[in-house]
Amino acid sequence: MDTKHDIPHREIGEQDDELLEQLWKQLPDSQEDPFIADQGFKDLQGRIQRKLRIKRRFRILTAGSIAAALITGVLIFRTLIPSEQVSTAIAQLQDMGVTISDDQVILKMGNEVVMSLDSAARIELNTADDVALQTAAGKKLALASERILKLEVPAGRHFQMTLSDGTKVWLNASSTLEYPASFEGKKERRVRLTGEAFFEVSRNEKCPFYVETGNQESVQVLGTSFNINAYPENSKHFTTLVTGKISYQVEEGKEPVILSPDQQVSFDCVSGDMKVAQVDASAFAA
Repeated sequence: MDTKHDIPHREIGEQDDELLEQLWKQLPDSQEDPFIADQGFKDLQGRIQRKLRIKRRFRILTAGSIAAALITGVLIFRTLIPSEQVSTAIAQLQDMGVTISDDQVILKMGNEVVMSLDSAARIELNTADDVALQTAAGKKLALASERILKLEVPAGRHFQMTLSDGTKVWLNASSTLEYPASFEGKKERRVRLTGEAFFEVSRNEKCPFYVETGNQESVQVLGTSFNINAYPENSKHFTTLVTGKISYQVEEGKEPVILSPDQQVSFDCVSGDMKVAQVDASAFAA
């Protein structure tokens, strides 16, 4: 007699561990029971094996590595899978408690959003009156040289911007950079950072470069590379020098601190205490 086994094709849920274990134990061995050759049993066997393997891996992984793996997967899917399927995947991940940021990096002039950006952009200065933003995707936007621009990088994103003087800035997630479209004719180059960024400043001794952050902190640079971590919600801010030399000042009137490579100054926003330590700057630059 030809006996068939109807195996229900429903998704095995997150709370079905006990059921999975019982079903697995009840499955007959393929050498002892000819009915294991039935496709239904094979299907169930495979589904249980896959589910148990996935669950074991998830128990080993930390919550942080799970989120990182899922987010990396979404970034890969975004390039390979149609957008409607990506949206479904993001919704499913959010149901699992994993937040995926789908926000765009945006460029503002004042309070007006003028462009969404992808991964990188640079300001091209041809003449005093010919200033334009060139994106990695090939978009071009004419700029007025006197305008103050604001680059906003949302959570889960990173961005690289080359300023009009050739200075390169790598912005971390949840960070904002305010800067003029052009430094032409100015006695100093001054930008304002909220969050975290790594700077490679183009050297110009006649026009020093300044990075301002919250709490009246200011970093003066001639030409060097360094990292600033100054998220407003953090009680401590860190400035780490990789190459060159910088002058760090908490507020106007106070004696600045001169940093050498592989030195880091930490500032306690609550107590006002400042401390300089020797560090491996490459780790912070990474």
